Amino acid sequence: MTIEQIIQWIDGYTEIYITGHIHPDGDCVGAAIGLRELLLAHGIKAKILLENPPEVYSFLNGYEEIIQQNPEQVEVLFVVDCNDQGRFTPFLDSYNRARVVINIDHHELAKGYISDKHWVEPEKSSTSEMIYDLFGEETVISKAAADALYTGIIFDTGGFMHSNTQESTMIAAGRLMRAGADFNFIMKRLFHRQTVNKLMAKKIALQNLCFLGGDKIAATMISYQEMQENHLSKEDTEDVVHMLAQLEEIEAAVFAAEFSKGNYKLSFRSKRHLDVCEVAGAFGGGGHKKAAGASSDLPAGELFRQIEKEIISRL
Repeated sequence: MTIEQIIQWIDGYTEIYITGHIHPDGDCVGAAIGLRELLLAHGIKAKILLENPPEVYSFLNGYEEIIQQNPEQVEVLFVVDCNDQGRFTPFLDSYNRARVVINIDHHELAKGYISDKHWVEPEKSSTSEMIYDLFGEETVISKAAADALYTGIIFDTGGFMHSNTQESTMIAAGRLMRAGADFNFIMKRLFHRQTVNKLMAKKIALQNLCFLGGDKIAATMISYQEMQENHLSKEDTEDVVHMLAQLEEIEAAVFAAEFSKGNYKLSFRSKRHLDVCEVAGAFGGGGHKKAAGASSDLPAGELFRQIEKEIISRL
């Protein structure tokens, strides 16, 4: 896909929006803002639709303009970093009313997901790296775009530590740095920023820590009650699964967060050869071989038994 093709597809439309998945992460927010900056560079105005974008990304230019409600009219809808219409449910109304839907993602498309145009590259580190590719050599990358895309890339590569980091990823990061990305600030903001609430989330997670499958799986959870009593947000819990994944002896790390009563957001990490994308798929989720996510309404005890079964059967 090229920016010239995109311009041709959306020619004549004025109500253009960009959305992504629920619980937007660094790649989702970064790709959305980066795409908006690319379109602006070509004289095309677009707005971003995301529900509850985390405050950690508020430093990005364009964050303050993110819309959290369905607009009255949508002609073109870009969907970034989201391979399933079930994962952008807050904006399904916009999806259903859009005349043109363009999907850009580095995850394989889920069955039943319909878009007019789709560009999928699972080998890419992130959707933000794909948006970077759209800029090409001719389009000037603004500082706003550079900060956003660099944020997306380092989030999905874990600061260039995950196996999805490739030569192309580092080349993209280098050009974004030359374009003005504040790489030192962004790295500290995403990976070296502690708050009392983040420490509290880790404390609770460690108190609830258990080992499954003959100690091959490190698993923990934070209940809805614990979230409420300690005034924790999703952002406060983002480091928990990374903390578990640092354990030397395990094969997989699992974190279940009950952000809404009765529903758990699941985060999976693989240490070696386990494909946690397959595990997440058993719960209606997806992602990558080493990092994936899903949601479940199962009671906690049954949920962890099912997770243990799915992981052990694949080891």
